[in-house]
Amino acid sequence: PAAAGLLYAVLADDPYVACETAALELAMVSKRFRLRAAKPVPDFVDQLGWCTWDAFYREVSAEKMLEGLQTFAERDIPIRWTILDDGWQTVDEKSKLLSFDPVSEKFPEGLEGLTTRARSLYGIEHFGVWHTLQGYWKGVAPDGPLAEDYRVASSPDDDRSMVHPDDVARFFQEYHDQLRRAGVDFVKVDNQSSLEQFSEGLFGRGSTMRAYQHALQGSAFTHFKGGLIHCMSNTSDVAYNMLASTVWRNSDDFFPKQAGSHQFHIHTNAMNNLWSSQFSVPDWDMFQSHHEHGAFHAASRAISGGPVYTSDRPGEQNGDTLRRLCDDDGRLYRCPAPAMPTRDCLFTNCLTEPRLLKIANTCTESGNHAVLGLFHCQQGEDPITDLWGVTDNPFVDQDDVVVYRFREGTLARLCGEETSIRHALTLAPLEFEVIAIANVLAGRVACVGLLEKYNAGGAVDREEFTVLPSRYEVSIRGSGTAGFYCDNEPAEVLVDGDQSEYRYDPETSFLQVDLRPNSWGGSLVTLVL
Repeated sequence: PAAAGLLYAVLADDPYVACETAALELAMVSKRFRLRAAKPVPDFVDQLGWCTWDAFYREVSAEKMLEGLQTFAERDIPIRWTILDDGWQTVDEKSKLLSFDPVSEKFPEGLEGLTTRARSLYGIEHFGVWHTLQGYWKGVAPDGPLAEDYRVASSPDDDRSMVHPDDVARFFQEYHDQLRRAGVDFVKVDNQSSLEQFSEGLFGRGSTMRAYQHALQGSAFTHFKGGLIHCMSNTSDVAYNMLASTVWRNSDDFFPKQAGSHQFHIHTNAMNNLWSSQFSVPDWDMFQSHHEHGAFHAASRAISGGPVYTSDRPGEQNGDTLRRLCDDDGRLYRCPAPAMPTRDCLFTNCLTEPRLLKIANTCTESGNHAVLGLFHCQQGEDPITDLWGVTDNPFVDQDDVVVYRFREGTLARLCGEETSIRHALTLAPLEFEVIAIANVLAGRVACVGLLEKYNAGGAVDREEFTVLPSRYEVSIRGSGTAGFYCDNEPAEVLVDGDQSEYRYDPETSFLQVDLRPNSWGGSLVTLVL
């Protein structure tokens, strides 16, 4: 028989280039998956979302979900998509799926009644539902109604039952067709890595996963325009079959009640991004804004480059934390690429060593704005003092920048060799700092972005500097305090063409302008220099 390739390796001086090159060449050789950049990103990824899981667990219902959305509306938190998680499906006592229909007692108007109300009453633009790759946790009931329409194979001990690979494409097409007609427009599909446990002794592992992934992704593309979150799927046989889908749950769950899990969660996601970002938009999972460490999770997700969604209990949301993630209409300040662990963290265990985890990203397509997040992830009670520098961020390629420290609220300009200086930072356990980095244009001006946001530079839509007359214009999405570096106090500051008040510190050249909400969701700021 022909030899099978089991290992592919790339050697390079740059670890990021090595990963990109390996993924690109492997995709060309295998022809079984597409790279992230070659696939569309679902619309919901750019908006703030809410998932019912940690709010209700399996005790979810239409009434509870609508009550939850009501509490977001009352607190002026712009949730724009939601996931109805586990607890809505009709299953038997063995945790096997019986029907495509929801539990009638919990959803008396069916899913259509719920999705209609969510959209009309609370401005929900995208409504997702959860199910597992096998239908439910232990599969499809072999003696239930669905087994009359699809062949179902059971493990020897009857513990697990799965739709035959030859029938699974029709299974997903008909399941998702019913969901789509009920107003659902994306799915979160769980338990994917466990498929081999279902197929063991029945079907081949590789061929079964390929059949299931082709069926799932094909159906999601047909019915939901590619709206799919892969969940509990961190295995190569899932990754290397991702031809059409883009969003991938990047870690184990967010566990609100497990002390010590929060550091591990952030560290795992950051390190996994190096690999998973080649073929997916990594999803760092939901979190709770009202949690003791809610801000720690929120800041990491703000710069992760992936979707951001909460699992808050109704009435307990922390609006300040959630509004730091998005504009007034719920659109995230999402980085255009997945975040990367910095080079000095790649071979350092920040869970056990006294080093801060550093996560880097670019904020805008222009390349003028970048972000560096520092997180205390070590298990223990001791503070950590570590060093950071602008050059830690591989997305920064300029030697004239300003840096804004979120927690301290300070601005500084670094030029030439100053960008190589290492700065000390001390954080207590589960504390963080986010540093916005902006290029100085023409040696005179730089826009940090919105200072209240975790990813300040993500608010910058467009900017332009003209020499004659000396004038700087920037479009900023959302409202709040816009921060600038300006080498001299401007002769005039205009917001949407009108003169505006401002605050200027001549010692630090820090200019601040307050932007109010308006009808088009942003402001055009002009500095006449």
